[in-house]
Amino acid sequence: MVAKPIVPDELLEQIIDIVAGAAPNFLTGYHDHDKTASDVLAFLLACAVACQACLPRCRYYLFGNIAIKTPQMRSKFQNLVEESQPWGPVMYVRGLFVKCGLQDDITADRPFLEAVSKLTSLQSLEFRGTNYIWGDLSGKVFGPLVHLHDLTLVDCSFVQRDLWRILQSCPRLIQLRLRFVTISDWENADEIELPAEPTHRIEYLDVGAGCARVVDWFVRGYLDPSALRTLYIDTEGYRPFVRVARQLLCQVGPSLKTLSLALPEDANEFDFFRNELDLSPLTHLETIKFDALEHEALSCIVPLLSRVRPEYLTEVSIRSFFMTNSRQCTENCTRAVERCLLQFPRLRRLTSRVWPGSEADNSSFFQQKFVELVQSGVKVEVGGDEESFRPVSLSDSVDLPTSRRS
Repeated sequence: MVAKPIVPDELLEQIIDIVAGAAPNFLTGYHDHDKTASDVLAFLLACAVACQACLPRCRYYLFGNIAIKTPQMRSKFQNLVEESQPWGPVMYVRGLFVKCGLQDDITADRPFLEAVSKLTSLQSLEFRGTNYIWGDLSGKVFGPLVHLHDLTLVDCSFVQRDLWRILQSCPRLIQLRLRFVTISDWENADEIELPAEPTHRIEYLDVGAGCARVVDWFVRGYLDPSALRTLYIDTEGYRPFVRVARQLLCQVGPSLKTLSLALPEDANEFDFFRNELDLSPLTHLETIKFDALEHEALSCIVPLLSRVRPEYLTEVSIRSFFMTNSRQCTENCTRAVERCLLQFPRLRRLTSRVWPGSEADNSSFFQQKFVELVQSGVKVEVGGDEESFRPVSLSDSVDLPTSRRS
């Protein structure tokens, strides 16, 4: 009798890893309309049922990142956690995304929040659209999540006391994203117990104008500003926040490596923004990125770049969501590229998601600047949208591809 060949478990796990890695969206939990991710899901389910040796590795991917978008999904997830043994699927959940409706009070769904608190392996958590008072739930839900290092809150409003309790319950937090978040009780700072020494070493911070209190916590030293390595700031043209953001940049100083700035939308705020925001304390900045909703905001870039120390800067990114073929747009872009050519000898990468079409005034001169950057050893990528985005090479003439949005 001939023995059947046995495939080593290690080889099976490698095959599962390769297939799961073929669908990046599957690994993040966002794969509702992704055909490749659907195929990967079917493959993992089949492997988990067909082979006991494959079950742990399949669970690693099947339960690694979970997206919950409706109350019905919350109920199903709650049942899964309650029925699972500690060594069951719950131990594999590393990322959780929870979306709440406008009238959906997540804090009233205590059974679900208790289920979340049992995810002791959770590393990344995102709540979207929660506008209710957490109170004591802050510590009860976030306290057991001892491995949580990435927290994202989107479209939320908090009493500052609750947000501080959440942060205090996550001592290992290193990435904090607060997008479209508002914090009340700005004037009542004495209502919470603030530490004498910094309690966190957050390395990645993404904040908007509604989070002036959080920035102030860094400025005052309650959160350690020297730990910040990546900072994204969206001032939304709110002048008090611009001022407190400037204080934060002074506190961060040489520790910051990457800075992303969302430029103001209101033309009346351009002068204040570029005059008030001082980037000179960022002596070791390596990457700077600009986001502009309107092309007129690109006029802020050159004054800001002029204050950046050139010794370490290696990457510049410029992105505008709405473009035009106006001469003003051409001139703003050209000045920014010229500034990069003249000021940053160590520049190695320039990404531009904005440039005028070929019919714009002075566009050939502007586009030629990209070729000059390539000649100086800089990797340049240009494009107005995903379909036209591509690298620039030395063989390119001034007739670079024009944006479909032009």
